[in-house]
Amino acid sequence: MLKNNKGFLLPEYFLAMGTWLLIAFFFIPAYIHLLHQMKAVEQDLEAHRLLYERLLKWKVEESVDQNNPFINKKGIIYMITWKEGKEACIEYEDIYKKTQKVCEEI
Repeated sequence: MLKNNKGFLLPEYFLAMGTWLLIAFFFIPAYIHLLHQMKAVEQDLEAHRLLYERLLKWKVEESVDQNNPFINKKGIIYMITWKEGKEACIEYEDIYKKTQKVCEEI
């Protein structure tokens, strides 16, 4: 019947534009937010690992290294503090520029 196949029709154009707008305004920001959350979890795991390693070192050496409480890993500065031999804490600034603190009882 209709043999005019030279291009897109107006409804097909609107459907294609709607699909691209949905991708641009919903999926791309959600993906970026997911990447930020993954980075925050990675920093938290790194903080726990560094605190665990420092506690193991303390158990082996039986002394606390108060002279160098700062650890620089991947551009993030972690600060380890000790509270009277009962608690060890590590502080760092996350990707949202908020100070996070993780503590463990000894």
